[in-house]
Amino acid sequence: MASPGDKAFSNLESLGYTHGPSLMRWEHLRLVKRVHDQYRLSGEKVRNFVRTGEFEVDPGEKPPEPHQILHAGALWLLPCVRFAGALPNSEASERQGTQQALEFLSAAVHQAPSASQYEIRVLMCECYLNLGVTAKARSELARIIELAGTTGYGAAVRLLARLGVTSLHEVELLERAIKGIAHLDMSAEIAAAWKNGGRSLLEKTLKQDGKPSFYIASTALGRYILSYHLQHGDGFYLWSDARDELMLLEASTENNEITQAHLTAVVSIASQSLLTGWIADSADHFRDSVKVKNEGSDRLGQLLHWLMNEPPTIADLQWITAEALPALRKSEWAPYKDDQTLGHTMTDFLQRLLIISAQSTASFPRVTPISSSLIESFYDENPYPIWSNAGTYGMGVYNSYDQYLKEYLPRSQHGLLNVLVKQERILLAGCGSGHQMALALAQYKNSHVTGMDLSKTNLQYAHWRMRELFPTSSRWSLCQGDLTQVTAETALCASGQFDVIECCGVLHHCDDPTTALKALVSALRPGGILLLGVYSAVGTERVRECIRWIHQKFNMHDAYHPTLSDIRKIRDEIEKLPTSSTVKQVLCGQLSFYSTSAFRDMLFHPCAHYFSLSELKELVDMCGLGVLSFSFDSIQDDIRTRLEYSSLSSSDCEMCSWDVWKKVERRGGIRQSLPWHNILLQKPKE
Repeated sequence: MASPGDKAFSNLESLGYTHGPSLMRWEHLRLVKRVHDQYRLSGEKVRNFVRTGEFEVDPGEKPPEPHQILHAGALWLLPCVRFAGALPNSEASERQGTQQALEFLSAAVHQAPSASQYEIRVLMCECYLNLGVTAKARSELARIIELAGTTGYGAAVRLLARLGVTSLHEVELLERAIKGIAHLDMSAEIAAAWKNGGRSLLEKTLKQDGKPSFYIASTALGRYILSYHLQHGDGFYLWSDARDELMLLEASTENNEITQAHLTAVVSIASQSLLTGWIADSADHFRDSVKVKNEGSDRLGQLLHWLMNEPPTIADLQWITAEALPALRKSEWAPYKDDQTLGHTMTDFLQRLLIISAQSTASFPRVTPISSSLIESFYDENPYPIWSNAGTYGMGVYNSYDQYLKEYLPRSQHGLLNVLVKQERILLAGCGSGHQMALALAQYKNSHVTGMDLSKTNLQYAHWRMRELFPTSSRWSLCQGDLTQVTAETALCASGQFDVIECCGVLHHCDDPTTALKALVSALRPGGILLLGVYSAVGTERVRECIRWIHQKFNMHDAYHPTLSDIRKIRDEIEKLPTSSTVKQVLCGQLSFYSTSAFRDMLFHPCAHYFSLSELKELVDMCGLGVLSFSFDSIQDDIRTRLEYSSLSSSDCEMCSWDVWKKVERRGGIRQSLPWHNILLQKPKE
């Protein structure tokens, strides 16, 4: 009899998902890949164990330890159960599958050595939470905290965010985690755990130690937001509220002792303001009170307080370049010289500030003529995206793009790359400020990645971040170019055509998308792969309704370029709308609502095209490209649309028919998905 997990997997398989690495496109399904990576166990053997309770060992093969088999069974089972939960009427099966995984884990933890128990107990805690057994989940969390080391903080913080912080022991773990996992993109988990009991407990402890209220608040705030980009949702409002609270405390305290904890809080808040483009306005009396309180402080301290609320002036930028940064780099500036972490954070903050303000002097080879001057100036003034963490945690790592494709598309009848050279050449056409480049370098460890962009400011930001993240790597390069002007003869292709081109979020901002796509295809070698991401006319319908509402409400024309003051005013009006308002529901749910750069890009871009599937098919056919895969960025959206597709064409396992996808679109099957068409294409082989 098939187990709940086996049923769940069979349902996923029927929609075109196959067991193993092809599922790895979804972050949480990295657990399945660890079955092989961690224990070197065959996925099919583990699946048979889940189904039958017996693990088959080949002749001459060393049998794995019992706890390894049990752990692997849970690792295989949980993702299939979790994501099969997106299927209709699957709640009971999902619960049964979770209980079965919990039985495996409970048996495994009693047989595993202590060094192997941490990961098993983390999964047990998650199972208890998913089953609603909070008391047992918290009991497991206590054991997890005892076992947590440097590499274990991330999982513990995720669990704290769900369970809440209720003990000083957990507060201590959260503080260690904040200091120890700055390289991970865990701002949402940190914010949730801190809000869910962490901060109040820390303040209670500090009060018991006889610390004054100003010290308590600034210490708590500084520890909470140091080094994190709390860009959206709860995180955004937590740090902006923290800023207002800190300014009120400064204004009401007669004799503030400027402690390092206080400086940390100020620098951290200023960093958050910079990353969000100072989009969060504060009341004028807050700014005025801060200005008065800091008239006698050093210029850098006074500037930092100003930067918590407002962008720098030209005079500020000139002073930072000439005096502040050189002094910080030489560790000559008290009080920053006595705290290396704070000094590094200050230096990083000021460097980022100069680059975003177009004050960097880095230059890049121009590989094509530039014809899109309007778009170039838009991004020079508005670098996008402004990012801090690459968010590579949990990503699959592949030797090559070719390996990724063969795992991602195991059923494809098309020939894939079959690259004969040792190092693939990947072009990111419209690389922006480098976030996509960081992901590609982390994911494809033997590929060379070239980033091309119109904007020098974007390229300067990308160059700085790549040097920070990949200081010794020779696998990346940056150049300035216009993708509408690319040909096989331009300097971009001096070393030959590219094996892979990724063009995501760029083609729809070109004056002539057809010319742009043809230009990209000319730079792609025969048999090469093109990943294309463009706006969906259906998926962006509600956002475009919001754009029309904004233009009408504020009497703006289509080409209007809003100032920071305009954007703050628009956001303020939107936040005042009733919760039932469609405009508020749509825009406040977008990441772009919480950053000046992204807000302009989403709602005020000077050139944007939106494609129906029919229009996109015409464009792709015109360029002679074959379709390998349609995909969505969300597993729930992907499963839902595949269900819709399979109801129309159950025999098409590749799901690459334009006609069927157009029927899905007409029936509303794509309406709620992310506003993108993501399509993997291939150039014909000669």
